[in-house]
Amino acid sequence: LGKNLNPFKRKRDKPVAYWSGVKPATGEWQELTYNVPDYFNGSLQVMAVVVSNDSIGVDSKKSFIRGHFVITPSVPTFVSPGDEFTVGVAVANLIEKSGDPEVEISAETSIHLVLTTPKVQKVKIAENREASIHFNLKANEVLGSGTITIRATTAGMVSKASTDLSIRPAAPFITRLKPGHLKEDKVEIPVTRVMYPDYRQLHVALSHLPIGLARGLMAYLDTYPYLCTEQLVSKSFPLLALRQYPEFGFDAAKIIKSFDDSIRTLRARQNEEGAFGIWAANSHVSDFQTVYAAHFLTEAKEKNFPVPKDLLDRTLEYLKRLAGRDNSSLGDERISAYAIYILTRNGNLTSNYLASMQKRLTTLHKDTWGADLTAPLIAGAYQLLQKKDEAWSMLKRFKAGTKIPPEYADYYDGLVRDSLFIYILARHFPDRVTDLTPEVLLSALSPLWTGGYNTINSSLAILALTAYADATPVKQTVKAELDESGENDRFKPLIIPNGIFVKVPFSDKTKKLRLATKSAFPIFYIETEAGFDKKLPTQPIKENLEVYRDLVDSSGKSIDSIKLGEQVEVHLKMRTLQPNSYFPNVAVIDLLPGGFEVVLDTVRKDTTSSEESPQESGEGEAHEEDAVEGQGEGASHPPPTRVKFASPASFPVGTEKTTFAPEYVDVREDRVLVFGSIGPELKEFVYRIRATNEGSYLVPPTFSEGMYDRSAQTLSLGGKITVQGK
Repeated sequence: LGKNLNPFKRKRDKPVAYWSGVKPATGEWQELTYNVPDYFNGSLQVMAVVVSNDSIGVDSKKSFIRGHFVITPSVPTFVSPGDEFTVGVAVANLIEKSGDPEVEISAETSIHLVLTTPKVQKVKIAENREASIHFNLKANEVLGSGTITIRATTAGMVSKASTDLSIRPAAPFITRLKPGHLKEDKVEIPVTRVMYPDYRQLHVALSHLPIGLARGLMAYLDTYPYLCTEQLVSKSFPLLALRQYPEFGFDAAKIIKSFDDSIRTLRARQNEEGAFGIWAANSHVSDFQTVYAAHFLTEAKEKNFPVPKDLLDRTLEYLKRLAGRDNSSLGDERISAYAIYILTRNGNLTSNYLASMQKRLTTLHKDTWGADLTAPLIAGAYQLLQKKDEAWSMLKRFKAGTKIPPEYADYYDGLVRDSLFIYILARHFPDRVTDLTPEVLLSALSPLWTGGYNTINSSLAILALTAYADATPVKQTVKAELDESGENDRFKPLIIPNGIFVKVPFSDKTKKLRLATKSAFPIFYIETEAGFDKKLPTQPIKENLEVYRDLVDSSGKSIDSIKLGEQVEVHLKMRTLQPNSYFPNVAVIDLLPGGFEVVLDTVRKDTTSSEESPQESGEGEAHEEDAVEGQGEGASHPPPTRVKFASPASFPVGTEKTTFAPEYVDVREDRVLVFGSIGPELKEFVYRIRATNEGSYLVPPTFSEGMYDRSAQTLSLGGKITVQGK
């Protein structure tokens, strides 16, 4: 789920291979048996090697394997529940001296599919001739790998062949969190989503310590579907801190695997300068992401994880360049301060860097830098250098919970700011943790209450709240009541287990939750609804962003039907809804309709990438259904070009548009993912798909979101497309 793959993969035929192992030669005849699978027809090479102390013998023979019939079904790679489609079956008669027999062809399916034509058909097939028949099927509301088994029978001779296809939902996996807090009060939480049972998560996490929010935030990070360097590191970083809290259920094996995956990713994406590319080892880098990755490596090293020395050393060399550069903007100073702090954590003497930075800050940003994250980062470095007076003078300038405008192009918002402050305070100034009153904590965490979470601030929030919990001696068991109600609006109690950090699952029939507490200690809760939605939207969602998909034929005309084997152009048109708005780091997920496949060369042609390299699918794990495509490098936040639109809610005919230049494109078996920055100018990304099977298919809605600015989201309407026979 966390790699944006189709989790309902079809089963594949295993390779036809056999290895006997080493057998002793006794001088007597021995027989080894291998049952060739029924799906194989062709030539097998049988090889034998005999070795003694002073000689070797080798022999091989070919064996031609074939059944009475060769059955070749043509099925879609994937479909969605409700899709109706046709499977063509070619049957070749290989029975010697059979003449022109009548052959009975039958079809059987797993529970994922239902036949809408008779399951048995009869056709005459002459010896060494081939005939074609068709079966019509419909996909049920059962997700997974659906199986179709075809049998050919005549005069007691039978051959069969089975093939599988993926039945996957026509919607992406989405995680929604509803965090909050209350004290001596009650709250009702609506449960709105109707989801398939597969991979569904429905639970509420409760704690009197804000670290209880980590359970829901980790559920969000674990299933986050994109693959940039920061996002992959953010899955692993909090686990380093949560390892000491077994109540959260993260075992050692999961933590080690997550760490190993991150190390593989960082190795693959470190460029010659020591920085980490956003998508690959190229010059398309983010200095903040590089320092953040260095922070992860440093934390792991201090917790005795096997961090490769060469990887960390090269990263620290790049951080020295950041620490020593002559900045003009406060955003750049913030990143340099972060680099100085991490260098100091690794035993580097950074006094000269700090002196130069303070001089620039007092000259260029005299009235603003004390309220910026720059101040606590400098304070942390001074504290490590045992310059406690200077450290405290920096730290007291800062006030947690201050509202600031986000700078998502630099991965900076209020929660990032306050999380790193809490982390530094709890780690390096534990005697000052009492300054974090409940009111200050609630203010610092306020972006969570309004849905302002993303991968970077969720990861840092968990890191901060773990450090805060470590420094807090009082840990109280949860004192609250939780009830759920279904269709009849009658509440029934849910059992809350004893513990400091508790997780309470609830039913998929639940329509509303009610949480109440009489405790004078604030209770923090986070409700999680994650899964694949059953119902497609009836109205488009457009939150500050609009993405529209059009399927057109070769003449440029919008279509809802096409001939088998023909190609369709997919036009993705995108823009922001406000004239002056601009969103960097936007992900567009375009799920394909069943019965189609991507024409790979058209994606490569339309991608204006300056380079291409293999995408690390899971960083070391090869996914055989994934086609690997280009990734581009370019400005992460170019200035927007402004144009006027006739309507803010739709794309008027004839609106001027330009080609969208993505920063990264990832082509999967059943979807195309496009990443880039979107402004008010209408942009268009075009690729083609090919019809592979007759039928009527759902066209899934296109989903897009700001990966960091969650105020930008859009979900288009789905539709239907028909593939007709030639």
